[in-house]
This record gives sequence, structure tokens and C-alpha cells, in this order.
Amino acid sequence: MTKSKKGLEAQILQALYCKYLGEMEMYRANIDIYLNTPAGIGEHPDVLGAIDEMVEKMAGVRDKIDTLRSEWDFDEDE
Repeated sequence: MTKSKKGLEAQILQALYCKYLGEMEMYRANIDIYLNTPAGIGEHPDVLGAIDEMVEKMAGVRDKIDTLRSEWDFDEDE
């Protein structure tokens, strides 16, 4: 059985959304490590720069999520 074009479109958009959520959680976890685990920052002397980089990446992912919602009227509950 093949998926309809609409079903395939929804599946692709859902997969992208899940990918983006995973990326957000990865960046959030890295920031939490920088903030809460002194041993986790031993190899990063520029902690502020590293956290800033993670926040910037999160903002990029948030933009992608917003684009899915605005351009394809994507609802994550679909």
C-alpha cells in the first residue's frame, strides 16, 4: 500500500519537526551541562562563547520550526 501524496507530505513534515525538536533538546542539554557540570566545561575555556553558540543554533532551529508552521500550516498534532 502506498501513502497518498497528502499523507506523504504530512509524514515528511512530521519527520522534520521531530528532527528539529531533537536538535533543540541536544542544544538544551549541552547548555545545561555547561551551566551545571563543572567537569563538562574543562575543555572549553570560553564557556560564554560556547553557550552563545548553542543559543544561536537553537534560534536557527526555532526559525525552521516557525517556517514549517507558517509556510505549510503545519500543526505538530497532525
